Amino acid sequence: MKVKNAQQINQLEKLLLAMLYGTTLLVLPYTVSDPINLPKMVLLVVMAGALTGILLSDRKSLETKAHKPLITIGILFISNLLILLTISRLTFSESLYGTSGRNTGVATYVSFTVVAVACALISNEKFIRKVFTSFLLIGMTLLIYGFFQYFGLEPFPYINVYQSNVFGTFGNPNFQSSFMGMLAVIGAAFVLNSSLKFSHRIVFMVLVGSSLLGVYLTNSIQGFFNFAFGILFIVFFYFKTTGRKFLAKVTLVLSFFGALFLIASFFKLGPLADVLYKGSMAARVYYWKTAVKIAIDHPITGVGMDQYGDWLRVYRSSEQVTTNLTADSAHNIYLDVLSSGGFPLFALFCSFTLLTIFSIIRVSRRKELPSGNYIALSGLWIAFQAQSLISISQIGVAIWGWVFAGLLIGYEINTREDSVSTPEGKTKVNFETKGRKKAGVVFRPQLIIATSVGLTLGLIIALPPFFSAQHYYNAFKTSDARVIKAAASLQPYNRNSFLQVAGILMSNKFEKDALDVANEAVVHFPNSFAAWKVIAELSEKGSKAQNIAIRKLHTLDPNNPAYVLP
Repeated sequence: MKVKNAQQINQLEKLLLAMLYGTTLLVLPYTVSDPINLPKMVLLVVMAGALTGILLSDRKSLETKAHKPLITIGILFISNLLILLTISRLTFSESLYGTSGRNTGVATYVSFTVVAVACALISNEKFIRKVFTSFLLIGMTLLIYGFFQYFGLEPFPYINVYQSNVFGTFGNPNFQSSFMGMLAVIGAAFVLNSSLKFSHRIVFMVLVGSSLLGVYLTNSIQGFFNFAFGILFIVFFYFKTTGRKFLAKVTLVLSFFGALFLIASFFKLGPLADVLYKGSMAARVYYWKTAVKIAIDHPITGVGMDQYGDWLRVYRSSEQVTTNLTADSAHNIYLDVLSSGGFPLFALFCSFTLLTIFSIIRVSRRKELPSGNYIALSGLWIAFQAQSLISISQIGVAIWGWVFAGLLIGYEINTREDSVSTPEGKTKVNFETKGRKKAGVVFRPQLIIATSVGLTLGLIIALPPFFSAQHYYNAFKTSDARVIKAAASLQPYNRNSFLQVAGILMSNKFEKDALDVANEAVVHFPNSFAAWKVIAELSEKGSKAQNIAIRKLHTLDPNNPAYVLP
């Protein structure tokens, strides 16, 4: 039987918890051009580098044979991502970091995978409680912050393009809504936990009500949507564990028909169709269909990470051109992965989900019923999955889905009869490991060295776009057109920088400079519709440059009559 090293686990736990606080709450206004998504990505990649160093420093002390399926899937998923990065014809920086405002490129998904594996290797009741404590503290912070935003007390006056100004630290009310929905799920799980004191259950009941109010204030239904699925799952387990089998079956049947009616509504069928199939939901169905079409035409490699926005116009019909629906995401995380990386990456991504589902089923079939924490964790994961089917992978929210999955998979493995962990989650320490013993713990210099190397590698990968965004932001403070124009070309290249600078130069009548910026933009981002549009508008009428731009626009938007040469 393997014995795990306490120092290694302690280090992993601290880094994972710090990463959860940072990736969810960190924003850096007045610092960089993207104060929300970019800082979260940088912190995630840096922390993932450190986690990788810790895991590789003594992998065998954590890994068991039962962990092999997850680790194998993780390695294959990361390998596929790196292959796509290598063979991609896209600008390397955009493939690695993703598009600005999203930042869900190869580096982010590799980091997500590392986090999930790390959580699985150390998952136990004790660590799950620590994660719950962190989730509750972060959630209550966001809830209070959301109330401040609602009452106009936002300390950082962001430029708001949404119907609601309640968007927490996510920059979008949909993500705040989703997080509040998950906060309500965990609150409801503790309300149903009969082992808690009645006074504590009352506190959690207040939390549920406050969280749902927080969802309402965002003016987004996503939180209600994922709360409904998460709480139904928890209620089902609650009835099952309390011996109310009939009510458990009723809950299961209601959940099944609810999901069935919801799916039917996407096809304008069923009793929920008139309620749900309108506005944003109708648009989402259009985005989903387009993602499938993209994948069918690019089945092996997809079109590249975060490149959906460049391809949406290619597949829209003449009728859809008139509505001018555009988006930079399929609004479904699974379909985003499918269109970005093709069917091989999609299959590996789905493998994580299937492995999580199998883990939940295995635990639920044990003689001993699952603990309240495990049921709550399962409900949170279900809630996140519900959100992932209709929304975008925002780093501050998505990281929790990967953590929940890793904890669920690891708990099932680590609590088997041959597990090294005790039921309380305490881990036996191997005092025979080479190193210097200090206060009952083995001090291992190689662990510190490996962590430092991983951290350094993470910094090397993650910091370049941060420094570039910082210099770009500072360039605008000068109000000097020449400095601003030069800032567009800062490396690693960022398409939004080119487009923003070109737009500003155009609005200030520096049309020649704007054209120069747009021409450079299409060198690095040849499928940028917006950049080609600038070239078509600013080039001399009837010139070769304008004709080339119009032909390219026709290729990118083939059913748009505005871009057809006579």
